[in-house]
Amino acid sequence: MMKKWLIWFMAAAMAFLPLMAEAEDVPYLSYSSQDGSISFLYPDTWTLLSQENLDTVLDIAQNMEELSGLMDTARAQIEQYGMILLMSEDYLSNINLILQNVGAEMTSDLLLAAAPSIQTSISSSVSGVSFDSDPEIMDINGRPALVIQYGYTVAGVELFGVQVYMAVGTQLCLCTLTTSVQDASDELEAMGVILGSFQLV
Repeated sequence: MMKKWLIWFMAAAMAFLPLMAEAEDVPYLSYSSQDGSISFLYPDTWTLLSQENLDTVLDIAQNMEELSGLMDTARAQIEQYGMILLMSEDYLSNINLILQNVGAEMTSDLLLAAAPSIQTSISSSVSGVSFDSDPEIMDINGRPALVIQYGYTVAGVELFGVQVYMAVGTQLCLCTLTTSVQDASDELEAMGVILGSFQLV
């Protein structure tokens, strides 16, 4: 399915963030939570759902039949977990972002030790999943991050998923990308920009 090298699209996007911040015509929007505790950049063609704009976006989506079921599911996750959901322009790819307080600083070793349990959890919730590469640790702006890639097929469509567990002090930022195999490189770039620009105050 997916090759390990695709994850480097994400890394490349993070490397170019300082240059993008100085550019005038940057194709990214800035998100900042209502309390100002979280901020990041995301592609300007993507739709962002969070607790702050949930009702407004859901009101618009009620008129779009293909989105109404997705929005009902998203509402429950956003309200219960404080999840931030980003959807690509065609709504076929999504990135979920959840911040959890784990009560202690997570090191690379602790993150890597959790990888087998995370893979087991993914396998139990996604039928026919395959892990094409071993979990690995990346450095994202001086923060350790566990990266797990996987593939699976739904209704004949090959899908690609990536979960990134990034330590931010005593918080753990879980970022999950779900996309088709053919769109993976573009969507990994979007994920790289989000994680590379992620700030927690």
